[in-house]
Amino acid sequence: MTVRITPTDTSDDRVLKIDGWLHAPDLPELERLCAKGEQALTLDLSELRSVDDAAVSFLRQQRAQGARLIGVSAYLTLRLDGTGR
Repeated sequence: MTVRITPTDTSDDRVLKIDGWLHAPDLPELERLCAKGEQALTLDLSELRSVDDAAVSFLRQQRAQGARLIGVSAYLTLRLDGTGR
């Protein structure tokens, strides 16, 4: 398994649960899903196992645009904040 993205929409929130390994080739589909809908966006990263630099940049961009990131591991937090490699 590379990555599995499971969308869940409620009336107030759009949640995308991302499981597995998120890398550059997966980003166009994730970007399409993030742009879909009018609800606030939450990315559930609790089952995310690995990211490459392109995925980190994408997640930073989503966070800067107002997406809520939940279930973020300590390692990914360091990567997102620019202090981990």
